[in-house]
Parts: sequence; structure tokens; C-alpha cells
Amino acid sequence: MGSTSLSAAKGKYHLNGQPVRNWALGDVIGFLPQQWDLFDMSLADNLRLADPQASDGMLWEMLDSLALGTWARDLPHGLDTPMGEYGAAVSGGQARRIALARVMLARRPILILDEPLAGLDEATRSTVVQCLVTYQSEGLLIIASHVPVKAADARGGQEGGRRESVEKVQQLILDKDGMALSLVP
Repeated sequence: MGSTSLSAAKGKYHLNGQPVRNWALGDVIGFLPQQWDLFDMSLADNLRLADPQASDGMLWEMLDSLALGTWARDLPHGLDTPMGEYGAAVSGGQARRIALARVMLARRPILILDEPLAGLDEATRSTVVQCLVTYQSEGLLIIASHVPVKAADARGGQEGGRRESVEKVQQLILDKDGMALSLVP
């Protein structure tokens, strides 16, 4: 994503106080679209597309945090198991989380995730949301989802102002469009 794709029709806009043209947005923004790709290569190679230097330990840590570790350890060749063309060897929920892991391994300060929770059961959604909030605690996390993102998941059950503000943002958008947009600062 180049800065020219975000040109202002009028006025100026800045990112962290700097004109957006000064930023290499591909190094700042991590994006998970609704339609992502897994390639006919091993699980490890698919993940290392984001960080070629990632150790096996880093990959296992990421897989464990996204509730994929046990599944991956049970694969015939672990990290070296081929994913098949277009990820044919995995379920939709597993493929989505592998693509999410790849985005997270790129370590971007801004994550924009389109439907990262689709196809996941409630317990797995909760685990993934908690992982995302912890991982992105020093950055900006934007989740666009038809599946409600529970504020308790996003804040680990925290009571108080921030939790309530996330619920209000969700409710306003759910009421208007029938969709959820969760902003977790």
C-alpha cells in the first residue's frame, strides 16, 4: 500500500505528527483481508513469508497463541507439513488463523483485520481476541467483523471505562449497519 493510494482531496493528514507521504505504509500497516492466500508450501514457509528470519520457536509461539499449536503438532510433519494448493489441507478457520499469524509475524504498529473471527467457535474467538489485544497492546488494532467481538474478550474481563467504550462503539455500529467494528486502543 503506497501513500499515493491515500491521497487527500483537500487539506493535509498526518500519521504520528508526520505527513503520511513520509511513511512507508507497508511497514506500518498490517492488513488481513477477507480473502487471503495460503500457498502450496509448508506451514512454516507460509508463516515465514512475513518474517523470513522467524525461528521455529517464534512460529510455535504464534501458533500456540492462536489456538493452532496442538493441531500443528499433530500434523504428519509438524511445521514442514505442506498446506496444499490454496490451503486445501486445512479447514477455513485454521487457514484464516494461519493467515492472521502471518500478518502478526510481520510486526506492524497498525493492524487492520477484516473478519479474522469468521468460522471460529466462541472459545477460539475468545482466545484469538485475547491474543490480538495482548500482541497489539502497544499499537492500534482495528477489527471489522460480522461476529460481535465481546469487550470482555478484548479486555480479559476488565470492568470500567475502556470496556464500556468498546461495547458502545460496537453497539452503535451494530445498530446502524448490522456489522461490528471494534477499536481496541
